[in-house]
Amino acid sequence: MFDSLTLRFAASVCLKLCILATILGLFPAIGWSQEYTITNLGTLGGTSSYANFVNDNGQVVGTANITGDTHGDAFLYAKGVMTDLAPGESTFGSTAVAINDQGHIVLNLYLDGNGDSESYLWNGINLMDLGAGGATSMNSSDMVVGYTLSLSYWVYANGQLDSSPGYQLPSPGVMAVATSVNDAGEIAGGCWDATPYDYGWGCVFGPNGAHNLQNLAGGQFPTPVINSSGTTCSYDINSNFSIWSNNGTQTVAIPFGYGAACAGLDDFGVAVGSYYFSNSENEKDAVVYDRLHGLRNLNKLIPQLSIKGHSLRIASAVAISDTGFIAANCVYSVLHGSSETHACLLTPNPVKILKDNILQLAKGDPDCIQCRTELDPLAEELPDSLVGLSTAKQTKVSGIVNAIANDLLKLFNAKRINQDTETLLQHDCLRVQEALNRD
Repeated sequence: MFDSLTLRFAASVCLKLCILATILGLFPAIGWSQEYTITNLGTLGGTSSYANFVNDNGQVVGTANITGDTHGDAFLYAKGVMTDLAPGESTFGSTAVAINDQGHIVLNLYLDGNGDSESYLWNGINLMDLGAGGATSMNSSDMVVGYTLSLSYWVYANGQLDSSPGYQLPSPGVMAVATSVNDAGEIAGGCWDATPYDYGWGCVFGPNGAHNLQNLAGGQFPTPVINSSGTTCSYDINSNFSIWSNNGTQTVAIPFGYGAACAGLDDFGVAVGSYYFSNSENEKDAVVYDRLHGLRNLNKLIPQLSIKGHSLRIASAVAISDTGFIAANCVYSVLHGSSETHACLLTPNPVKILKDNILQLAKGDPDCIQCRTELDPLAEELPDSLVGLSTAKQTKVSGIVNAIANDLLKLFNAKRINQDTETLLQHDCLRVQEALNRD
């Protein structure tokens, strides 16, 4: 079936451009004063689409319905264009599950209606059959992990598939699946002891050892994600929005949220997911978490949209890049009271994020006198947006950001702020400088 798939895939990525023209398509950054702007990624002609992952370049992959809604195809969204990655290859559809910063993509092609699939890796030149189904994640070295319908894990690395790598599993685990992999080759997923009808528990395993995730067990199939430092996030046994340290100790557990879950985590401890702020299932919202603000509703961090007869709610956030892009799924109301779910991209406003985070630092630590007397005045001088700044104003902003970065280092050396906080805020400073250099 795939004799000519590589050629068609390459042609699809490079030449076959599909843009959904709709009044809900793109919300511009005019008057940008919030932490994010939002872009509706549209569909491939059908009524819905769903994002799965975003890389540092703001490229999004997922699945989108084709015309007629007969099935969904894997898509790549880049530079304002949604492209079908496997057009006509399966009547059961396909989905793209991961994209790394090199633009390499992993997709699953469905073989039937029972969930059987084949996994493929596009490395920018060739499309390679990985020899297994159910891919879930990929790292920057094109190491791919996944699991089979019989609930065993597999690893594809260095051009080879290993269906039984032999990693030691944390006790009492004897079986495992893989749901995420980081650049060190550490795998997060689910472990269990082969007890029938048991969903198992969350665990981390790989070449550097193994551990269980405290309080992540039972009730639901565990799907933790892992960042480069070995920190993981998901939900715990009580359906709390939860984060674990690199030794499996639970460090964040935010109730209440029936069905709340952390779904994405960057290397600086910023996490995204979904959360129920009330008992009503209709109140599910996408959220972002960081150590300064705690959990926040992403719908309150975007410009308020005013389009007659329509509304938007970011229902779930599924991934966050180290550069701050967030892949999410948004529910758009349309005429006659119906609604559609479309993949959407949240683009960060780095200067607003830095400003809000610095001001929040003093609020969260009222004893930090230097936070109030030195950092807060600098943050107040920052604009809410870098859009339209003159060269002179850009130079002024750069100087303010440098001063903030120097003060943060002094506060860290004086043990007024911890390393995690300083690292997060220094990263915010770097993102503003990078944005200024791009502009």
